[in-house]
Amino acid sequence: MLSISIVCCSDDFDAQLTLQKAPYFGSELKIDGYFYLKREKTDRYHIIFFYSNGVLLYGYDHKEDNLSNLEGLIKNGIYKDAFDTHHLWGIFEIDKDSLIFERWTPSPWPVDPQPAKYYCKILNDTTFNIYKSEMSFDGDPDFENDTYHFRQFDHKPDSTNSFIK
Repeated sequence: MLSISIVCCSDDFDAQLTLQKAPYFGSELKIDGYFYLKREKTDRYHIIFFYSNGVLLYGYDHKEDNLSNLEGLIKNGIYKDAFDTHHLWGIFEIDKDSLIFERWTPSPWPVDPQPAKYYCKILNDTTFNIYKSEMSFDGDPDFENDTYHFRQFDHKPDSTNSFIK
């Protein structure tokens, strides 16, 4: 008899984020909504929620016709399972016109999720550009030269999660 065992992506992984969580009360970036990017070649949205506790929620690869449809999904609980999904969470730091954020990112199986760090230039309180990304594995830094824009939104998901204390 042949027995095969597969282990994937446990929540008990060793890769730790290096940024330190700290409250954010600045005015460099608006945080009463989300930042979004629409990838033209895939026609998909990437969104980031920043919270005053220094945590971020990264939502990616949403295939919606427009942001209003995506917001409807968010209001109806698309992120209700985010509490237990490590690669949606991260930490951010802002210093003047610089934003750095770090999050876990899926890595090639069978490796557990690994930290990825993104360096951004804040253009104004509603726009930032990622100019550099660093992955702790041999990943494709496909998030460089991406510009995110702010959109006011009153129904942000809760920032409580089981990965960042």
